[in-house]
Amino acid sequence: MDQWIDFSDADNSVMAYLRKANSTQATIVCLCNCTSVPRRHYRIEVPGPGWY
Repeated sequence: MDQWIDFSDADNSVMAYLRKANSTQATIVCLCNCTSVPRRHYRIEVPGPGWY
């Protein structure tokens, strides 16, 4: 199952979403920078504490 975090940052050309496994509690955060410009220290909300 996928869930959008942010798909509206057109100024930076960045999209963020979650990929959740159906059979486990595993979650992957996907952050896509659609430009060749590095986005250092880009911040998004994540579903809980941990190392991302």
